[in-house]
Amino acid sequence: MRTLGIVVLGLAVVYLVGVNTLLRTRLLRKIVTYDPDKLRLEYTSAYSLVPGQVHVEGLTLRGRDSSVEWNFGIDRCTFWFVPGGLFHKTFHAVHIRADGLTMRLRKRLKTLPPARDLEALPAIPGFPSPSFAPPPGPPPALNKLWTVQLEDAHAEHVREVWVDTLRVTGDEDVRGRWLFRPKQKLEIGPAHITVASTDVGHGDRLALGSGIRGDSTVTVPLFDLRELQHGSFLPHLSVHGGLQGTAYPAALLLPLKDQGVALDTVDAPARVRLEVDHGVLRPGTEVATEPVRATLHAGDFTFAGTVTPRMQVDDGGTLHAEARTTGLRVTSSASERAKGSAVVVSVVSRELDLASPFHDATVEAEARGLETSSLPYWASRIRRIPKNVRVEGGELRGDARATGRLFDALRGDISEVTSDLRARRLDVRTRDLQILSATAVDLRLRRLSIRRGSGDLSGSRVTTNDAKVTLTKHGSTAEAELFRATAYASRLAFVRGRARAAVEVDVPEVRFPDLASLAAALVPSRIFRVQGGHATAKANFALDSGRHEGRAIIDVRADGMQVAAGDRKLQGTVRMTVDARGPWDAIDLSQTTLSFRSDPSAPSGWWADVRLLRATLAVRRGTRADLGFVAAAQDASPITAMVAKKSSVPQWLLNSIPLRSLNVSGEVLAAPSSVVVPSVHAESSGSHVEFCYARASDKPDRWGLLLDTGAVHLGVHGGQGGGVVPVEARSWFEHFRAQQCSVGNKGEAVRVGR
Repeated sequence: MRTLGIVVLGLAVVYLVGVNTLLRTRLLRKIVTYDPDKLRLEYTSAYSLVPGQVHVEGLTLRGRDSSVEWNFGIDRCTFWFVPGGLFHKTFHAVHIRADGLTMRLRKRLKTLPPARDLEALPAIPGFPSPSFAPPPGPPPALNKLWTVQLEDAHAEHVREVWVDTLRVTGDEDVRGRWLFRPKQKLEIGPAHITVASTDVGHGDRLALGSGIRGDSTVTVPLFDLRELQHGSFLPHLSVHGGLQGTAYPAALLLPLKDQGVALDTVDAPARVRLEVDHGVLRPGTEVATEPVRATLHAGDFTFAGTVTPRMQVDDGGTLHAEARTTGLRVTSSASERAKGSAVVVSVVSRELDLASPFHDATVEAEARGLETSSLPYWASRIRRIPKNVRVEGGELRGDARATGRLFDALRGDISEVTSDLRARRLDVRTRDLQILSATAVDLRLRRLSIRRGSGDLSGSRVTTNDAKVTLTKHGSTAEAELFRATAYASRLAFVRGRARAAVEVDVPEVRFPDLASLAAALVPSRIFRVQGGHATAKANFALDSGRHEGRAIIDVRADGMQVAAGDRKLQGTVRMTVDARGPWDAIDLSQTTLSFRSDPSAPSGWWADVRLLRATLAVRRGTRADLGFVAAAQDASPITAMVAKKSSVPQWLLNSIPLRSLNVSGEVLAAPSSVVVPSVHAESSGSHVEFCYARASDKPDRWGLLLDTGAVHLGVHGGQGGGVVPVEARSWFEHFRAQQCSVGNKGEAVRVGR
């Protein structure tokens, strides 16, 4: 036994002398620092008093490979190491007790990042900043790499962990285990982290959070690092724990600063509970903050309100995230442009694998109590509004809701928008029109879908109440009062600027208080003049652009209407009904009627009725009309007054024609550049009148008239060389009509729908 004791004592002395010589001289440092550019070990002192136990102070370990660079520092550390591992290129230490730990790690760059990220990277003494990755070379021999295995490690007062741009400083306590072999394998934990007080920043220049405290457990089961060439580290990561502190969300918008987006600095007390199992968020995960008053600047706009964000994973494994803003105010140029009582943005997702998360996520944005009294301002910012349309005033109130897939919405593709909005005191103007809404315009959008230049507004409705329309044209100003009008789109879609619509417009009542000004503004005439009267009307319109067809039903009643035709003046009631329907290249108006009845107090009770027997209107490729009509009147005195005013027929001759109990039939053809009246036949008291007319943009007006009273038989024509034909009037008229009032001449009207 004495001999064994001497041997043990001798081995202990040899160990103490050998190991302390290795530790206290630069011998160990030179062995480890075989290539200072790849790995460098330094410490202020180290010794071993008990075989297997080492105490070291002021340790720094700096290294790099082709991908990363790091610097590791410990103020004081005591550990037991397993000597046998050295024969297998393994540094195996157990029962590690460390105090005052710092770590910096950064990836080597392939390209320069933005300046704000470059400035946030950690500096590593001895390596240049920035540091670029070398060109690809042959992989290192795996049998030359060392393995580090740490068991029962306890690090107190962890002061700094700086990985790329994320810097954590403060006071942390870490317990756990670690196994690492470069290029081959990694295992962490379970590692238990207790945070007494920590600050988090984007580098050392921008604070992300402060006063953070809590605890968590991090586990990375043993896996082959070569798998990272084909995937992410996250599927191997598990985290369980919670933290709370103060967050500074302004830093999250830092990447958008160059686009004019910034959030004023705001303190947001927050709490986080993470349940991550092999890279997947699990039930129990929760992120929440106290309500904070936030101000966001985006371009010319400033958005201010109280924001409450929250996120959690429910028991079914579905993530629900919500950001609720109350008391929203939108300002621009120091003026309030809009406000809202509440705006809520919600995201729902079941794809919670952090390596590829949220691809199924849907987003919903709901705004309630929206208000703006700055409609002219908002309209001026909409580029698609024609330049000749101006919004001069108005207020808007209502609610809106938008839904879509999250990643589509981030690209500007919105699945659906619904809204219920009401505009008051609306004032819209064009060059000739002004539309005023004294009460409200209700806008109900349904199924608004915006996808890459396409959209859908099907189901939308617009209703206006107590609107006034003012028309100023030809030096006259006319007004119309719409008590209610509704437009409903059962189908309204557009693709790259081309619309497909099925729309119905209903106007139950509209009033025209002054027909004289309306007629002067719409159809100024030198033949007859509307001098007074008022009218009411109702109308219903429907169009289907996909089928290229439409329908219009209009009913107009004008009372006290005063019309002057030449020297003849009429006063009475006019009724007109229009029933138009069919395809756009052959709209049928054959049910249209027009009637006039003199007022009972008028000197003469003149009356007239007009009905369209054949009426076809085409509105594609230029408006064209083909009309056939019949008419009846008490007498032709208004007509003869107009003829006398427009022709060289002597008034005494017209007065001698007995045209009482007038019956007329005829046809009219019109095109954008021409009007043709091939024939009009009139009979009264045994007398006959035939008439034709032609007008083209490049020719003077031509018209001809044939009179047959039995005693008098003559023709009259107007235009160039006009005059009276007293003999052979019939043959002259037939020849004139064939030459001057024919149908289908180049550039003139043609028949429609035949």
